[in-house]
Amino acid sequence: MFANVRITWLLLCFPVVDAALKLLLEPEERPIKIGAFQGVEHRWNVNKSLRVRGSNGTVSCMKIPGMLPRETASRLLSLVKGSAAYDLEPDSVDQMPSFEFYPMVAGKWVDEALKDELDAFAQTVLLPYVRQVYRCSHCTLADILVRRYVAGERRTHQLHFDSHAFVTVVLGLSDPSEFEGGLYIQSGPNASSREFVPLEPGDVFVHSFDLQHGVRLWKGTRYSLVFWIKTSLQAVVDGTAPWYEVAAGRRDPDALFNLAGQYLEGTSGRDANPKKAAELYEQAAAMGHLGAQTHLGLLLAEADGPDLTASARWLQSAAKAGDVLGQKSLAFAYANGQGVQQNLTRSAKWMARAAEQDDLEAAYVLGTMYLHGQGVKVSRPQAERWLRQSAEAGYAEAQREMALFEKDKASNSPEEVNFTAVAAWLQLAARQGDREARLLLADLYSRQNRHTDALQLWRKLAKLGDAQAQWQLGKCYAEGRGTKAKPKKALAFFSKAAAQGHEEAAQDLSRISGSMKTRKGSMRVAHGEISPRRPQSDVSHWLPMPSPSCSSLHKAEQGFIAIATLSLKLRMSPMQPFACCLFAHTERDRDCQPRHPPGPVTAYEAIGGTKS
Repeated sequence: MFANVRITWLLLCFPVVDAALKLLLEPEERPIKIGAFQGVEHRWNVNKSLRVRGSNGTVSCMKIPGMLPRETASRLLSLVKGSAAYDLEPDSVDQMPSFEFYPMVAGKWVDEALKDELDAFAQTVLLPYVRQVYRCSHCTLADILVRRYVAGERRTHQLHFDSHAFVTVVLGLSDPSEFEGGLYIQSGPNASSREFVPLEPGDVFVHSFDLQHGVRLWKGTRYSLVFWIKTSLQAVVDGTAPWYEVAAGRRDPDALFNLAGQYLEGTSGRDANPKKAAELYEQAAAMGHLGAQTHLGLLLAEADGPDLTASARWLQSAAKAGDVLGQKSLAFAYANGQGVQQNLTRSAKWMARAAEQDDLEAAYVLGTMYLHGQGVKVSRPQAERWLRQSAEAGYAEAQREMALFEKDKASNSPEEVNFTAVAAWLQLAARQGDREARLLLADLYSRQNRHTDALQLWRKLAKLGDAQAQWQLGKCYAEGRGTKAKPKKALAFFSKAAAQGHEEAAQDLSRISGSMKTRKGSMRVAHGEISPRRPQSDVSHWLPMPSPSCSSLHKAEQGFIAIATLSLKLRMSPMQPFACCLFAHTERDRDCQPRHPPGPVTAYEAIGGTKS
């Protein structure tokens, strides 16, 4: 049975709930027998017209309690909890670190321990059930992934389709008593139509490619295992998705939408064809598919000229109907004046609507707008509310901004700064690989005499080619901070950073290159060369940076927000220089940001696909 979770939050954000959605609470039930398994199938038939006004189709989803023995689920949970295979690769839905790993890839097991527990179940129970229900005698298991939702990491997986899987099966591993929230489906355009699906360990939830779903946790820890199934072994081997042509031929709007995304990206065995993608998006958009309207609007925005007006019309249509991405896209359009007259007040209005639907980036951006008075009056309480909502859900940029927010609470009295809170937020963002957070955290560690910890962070970034970190490492080796003084290593790192255009590194390289003594390993540090920083354990000597916000927003008088979409999610490029120091100690520290912040990314070149 479906359950509404976090009722208070839903009622506060979404006071109107479509009465038709109550049908979801009354599933059809039937006994099933698959091999040695006997149980009960709970089936819900969701009318697509709730989401796409021009559709008369339905999509079914099923829950089968206890399909996998609970003791087996318990062993699986122990295995996945202890795995070191989770990666931080950006997820294709929201570009946040995925915290997932794949025990099976393209039909081949790569994790023998999980294979021992799951292979027989998959072959004798799960696949026979899927083949029977979907009348697909050749359906084949393609991929298996394990995903975790842990405090301080990922707390959400925003609304999406599993566009590369014909059928998705979610296996419950964590006990629902261990977390608040979980897997949800969304049958309507607005988040008010979300219904959460409680899964006990061993329960499975089955759905086809055209069911919108996501994950949202507020408390606790959740692990889940997901099976992706394709229509044939050949489709698995070739990495194709042939079912879309069949469904698109029936004018299914979700199939048209997902097929358009594949042509846009050149995935699933298709050559990239933006023109074909636009045609398919337009067909689905004309049927009332809100996602297609938004993506068509973004594609038209790339074309400039008269297409900008059409772009804005599609974005307005999707936004007014409640599509969260459409609302966020329209907010950026108003901020940029793309297809509409530039209006930061309207931008803030639509950004707020997207944030109220629990979009993490929108909440982050809205928080920075309140922080800087862009389209709204400056309000630190409102800024903190939205930044904290985004940060606590795992959005790294909001976590970093919260660290700066905590620091600025005591901007006039540096000795009163809560460095524990500052470090905690930076650590969360740094754990997700956020470059700016790592640099800020390293700077904080260095000023607290934790030079070894700072050195570790700078080394990680330097290996990735970060010029700022290379310069800092050079200074550590030159001055013997956190390590022995090693002049040759200092020169090497200064050279690497200088080669990337880092001016301070070039100056330091010039100053010390002639200071090497004949004896190996020595370095003269004299007046006019590198001056070692004295330890600053007394934070009262630290001078606060003048509003070193890492926000992506310009001041209103400086210009406007830049549209930049990444994998169907809008992101703003850093339009103001990033300050890599929490506090300014020297003139060099005040000027340690990159000289050339990256420019805006266009909407067209950043649109990507979806993945569960």
